[in-house]
Amino acid sequence: MSKICEVIQHSLKMGYLTQEAKEELRQLLQNTKYGVVRPKLPRPSAC
Repeated sequence: MSKICEVIQHSLKMGYLTQEAKEELRQLLQNTKYGVVRPKLPRPSAC
């Protein structure tokens, strides 16, 4: 997670997000719990 913070901090200092940083963030986030966000559906009740 610290690598994600480093990329964000660097982008904030520069004032913009480069295409390389955007791609790096995308790859880093795919390896976290935030990579795939699926809505939780209610379970059907038992009859």
